[in-house]
Amino acid sequence: MITYTEEKVYDHIEELGKLASLHYLESHPYEDIPLNISWERFIKLEEVGILKFFAMKENNQLIGYAIFTVHYSLEYRDSLQASLSNIFIHPDKRGNGAKFILWCDEQLKKLDVQVVYHHVKARNDYGVLLKRLGYDIMNIEYSKRLDK
Repeated sequence: MITYTEEKVYDHIEELGKLASLHYLESHPYEDIPLNISWERFIKLEEVGILKFFAMKENNQLIGYAIFTVHYSLEYRDSLQASLSNIFIHPDKRGNGAKFILWCDEQLKKLDVQVVYHHVKARNDYGVLLKRLGYDIMNIEYSKRLDK
């Protein structure tokens, strides 16, 4: 049975590291920039209430996650907003993404989040799913290497 819960990053660093490595292989934008997670910063942001870690589990084993930063917008200072840092579901356990996203939305709504943003990578575009769930296209993000 698959369950969704809010958890603490520091309780799942090893499991998160394994899933993040799989995520990196699927969607890394630059092969020469290695995955090197700053667990300390994740934990500090979590301690001050800015970071929310939502877990997808099967038989108490982490099979997916969504990590959001939740804060008042710099431009709309009365609007609590959530921005997705990362979302990933183990390739063998996919098919529950819509339910997981909707569950995360409900948890964020309980915190009085007014707007939630998902940043979708071009290599792993799940925008069709987001549109089906009621999301609108708000931004298109570009990147440029400055060290090349």
